[in-house]
Amino acid sequence: MKTILYTLLSLLLISCGDDDNNNADPIDQLPPLTNTGENTFGCLIDGRAFTPQGGGLGGPSRGASYQFIYNDGDSYYNFQVFGTRFSDPTENITINLNLQNFNALQEGVIYPISVYEDGTAVGLYFDSNANRYETTHTHTGTLTITHYDYDNRIISGTFEFEVEVEGEIVKITDGRFDMDFTI
Repeated sequence: MKTILYTLLSLLLISCGDDDNNNADPIDQLPPLTNTGENTFGCLIDGRAFTPQGGGLGGPSRGASYQFIYNDGDSYYNFQVFGTRFSDPTENITINLNLQNFNALQEGVIYPISVYEDGTAVGLYFDSNANRYETTHTHTGTLTITHYDYDNRIISGTFEFEVEVEGEIVKITDGRFDMDFTI
């Protein structure tokens, strides 16, 4: 009888623990805000935690690049950071931020996310069918560089933006990254 009672009590305690984990705040499922090159990326997509997963043959699950471009007498910088979830074919999602044709990255600067224009960032959302949705003049956001260390190739920041997907607004919030970047 005691064995049955202990078994039932153990099952009750285990099931309570599972409920607590399932009800975890989505923000707590994101990587912490750091600035030491931890190679982390995460955000909330419509309130659900998104972090890169998978990789391998599908490509890297996260990355950042900062490139100086010289083309026919013009010179400018391009910055890109992305995170992709390859873990489930029905949820292969990519969040990508591109900062186009600007003078140089600056720590503490808030860059507007809008459309592809010089000095403006664009936010991109790719769904599991590889459909591409991007920010517009109406659906915008911000990208803030919180730490920038060119010598050690570390960049950290926060972001938020929204895109329209088949008539519905998808909100990307509480975004953060702390990446080593390539040049």
